[in-house]
Amino acid sequence: MNTILITPWRGTPPQMRWIGGGVLVLCALGAAVSGIVSGSADWPLLSAAILGFGLAYGWAFLMASTLLMAVDAYQLRLPGIARSITLSLLFYLILSVVPATLVLGAFGGHYLAIALMLLLFCVGGLAFTTLPRYIAMWIAFLPALNGALKHVVTIPGPTSPLFFAWAGPALLLLTLVIVLRWRRLVRAEKRLEQGLSSAMVMQFRRKSGWNEWSMACQDGSSTLRHRPDWMLPRVDLRNVGPQNVPRALRVALGGWYVPRTFIGHLRNLAPALLPMVVILPFLLVMQAGGKPMTALVRGFSVGMIGWVGIFGAAMLAIMSAVTLRRRWSQVNSELPLLALMPGLGDPAQVKRALLRAALRPPATALSVVLALMLVASWALHMHALGMVAVALSQIGCGLLLFALVLDVLGGRPMRSWKLATLITLTVLLTSLSCFIPMTSIGHHSWTYANDLTGVLIAAWVGMGTMLLLLGWRGMKRFQDRAYAFLMLDTTAPR
Repeated sequence: MNTILITPWRGTPPQMRWIGGGVLVLCALGAAVSGIVSGSADWPLLSAAILGFGLAYGWAFLMASTLLMAVDAYQLRLPGIARSITLSLLFYLILSVVPATLVLGAFGGHYLAIALMLLLFCVGGLAFTTLPRYIAMWIAFLPALNGALKHVVTIPGPTSPLFFAWAGPALLLLTLVIVLRWRRLVRAEKRLEQGLSSAMVMQFRRKSGWNEWSMACQDGSSTLRHRPDWMLPRVDLRNVGPQNVPRALRVALGGWYVPRTFIGHLRNLAPALLPMVVILPFLLVMQAGGKPMTALVRGFSVGMIGWVGIFGAAMLAIMSAVTLRRRWSQVNSELPLLALMPGLGDPAQVKRALLRAALRPPATALSVVLALMLVASWALHMHALGMVAVALSQIGCGLLLFALVLDVLGGRPMRSWKLATLITLTVLLTSLSCFIPMTSIGHHSWTYANDLTGVLIAAWVGMGTMLLLLGWRGMKRFQDRAYAFLMLDTTAPR
């Protein structure tokens, strides 16, 4: 029994355990709070949906890691471990669904509807990381597709008796697909870790930078080898040299810091932009009923806030800091070679140039995202409090960038659990600050949207203060270092 309990925790990297567990706990607390403050008779379903998001995240980034253990067990011919993994998955699936169903059902919720909802969230999260990328990347657009198709084909919700007619078969079909995919990945002779045909879970054991599962942490040469020619970035080396040290340092830092042409930026962002390019015209056509221009503006604005606002800003900050962390932590000759670049000047000049190279490009990109978010909020006729919350979400991501970059350059990075907690809180606040204000728009606005928006603004004040203090501490440490290009000191108190 002990083996069944500890299997997913032993097979998951520490950073992912903290982030996945933190999101799950926060969503459970959010489900409890929504049940307390909601005056609707259907509050058990709302609480189940909030908890379901946490379960989906947990099954995507905690339970999916057991697939890697299953791969190793198959290669080492250890059938006992494979059986333990299967029993562990079944045990945690029951633990994820049954207690919450009993509690919410006791308060008036429909037992079967809540159980099916939670099961779909769990299985959907597992599907997100085990199915090929070209399938998994569309999962994020399912809510938008549901909204676009609601006047063409109605998908019954949990409050409708017809919900069981599609939810049950969908659950069985998705489970069957995952089982077949799991079997194929375990028994495959060659397992792809890159490309659209690979599964995200196959990258979980990578160790580069902070977290092993982030695409931002992949080795640059490995990433380029698996990209088709049309997605290869086009580098812009104009004005690179001693006359422009920050730009030269960007080339040396690599990753997304490398200067690119406009077409090069589009090619580099192709994996993220491709779903929007494909799905947005479809959404606009489906929503353009009697007021095509209104539907176009509304659909684009909602997609901008929901996709770019929530995912884009946070990933810009995290990717920038991950790139620097990789450069300053790898034991090779790359970092010492940076000190040999011509025209760097004295140590103080080097530090100023490095700060400009590390902070200016992502800060510029975040400023563009902030402007787009404000325009989208205005187009949706969002009230002033909501626009403040949306703006604070993007400013908060900028402060996260400031704190994380200076934490690396300061030479004494924070511990993994602190880092995971910081990122989790920022991403959660960003998601809520972009989503909650949109629930106050229209004739069927949520009653408590404005009150919760005010709470989010207050939370951002506290979070922003903490990020500023962390960034200021990193700045002081960076100024105290003898030279900019020194390895991270992981032995000092952090």
